[in-house]
Amino acid sequence: MNNIKMKTMQFFVFFCICWVSVKTAYAQEFKYEILKGGKSIGNMQISQKRVGKNLELAMKFNAEIDLLFKNMLIEGYENASFYGGKLQRSSILRKVNGRIKADIQTQWTGKEYINTRSGKSNILPLKPIEMHLLSLYFHEPKDGSLVYSDGFAQLLKIQKDGQTYELKLPNGKENIYTYKNGICTKIMIKSAYYAVRLRKIP
Repeated sequence: MNNIKMKTMQFFVFFCICWVSVKTAYAQEFKYEILKGGKSIGNMQISQKRVGKNLELAMKFNAEIDLLFKNMLIEGYENASFYGGKLQRSSILRKVNGRIKADIQTQWTGKEYINTRSGKSNILPLKPIEMHLLSLYFHEPKDGSLVYSDGFAQLLKIQKDGQTYELKLPNGKENIYTYKNGICTKIMIKSAYYAVRLRKIP
């Protein structure tokens, strides 16, 4: 009888451990096609992985663009790490025709954020950050939410406009996000020289 009770207890403990693991760990990955003028010019992959209080976001893309009679192969890698809902570190690495054009890191020291680009570091006067640009692919924001950009080293306000959300960047570009069931399905990236659309692949 005692042996049966012991086996029942072991099974119960094992079940609880598995249930907690399922509840505290998950991963998602989305793929997007990059289009310009209706023509596919590249692709992008973005993922999130949560384990307990840790959340890792990662993105990579490549696109080939003809701009002002010049062909450019653009590659990008971005990461953002959160703990307990607060950004701990993030980074951007961007290449054009194989040459590094942007290499930027942001790090939380426990007291402040340090933004480093081209070997030069600056302290950012920001409170703990709750949302990163990469977060927008997985969660529909609230109107007026502040989103952190590594490239501009600042918080940007995203505003709802009807059924979409607009994010105006300091360099004059504009990102327009469309959501379905809380997941970003389309992004329109506008600048003075071109417009690029990202479409989520089912």
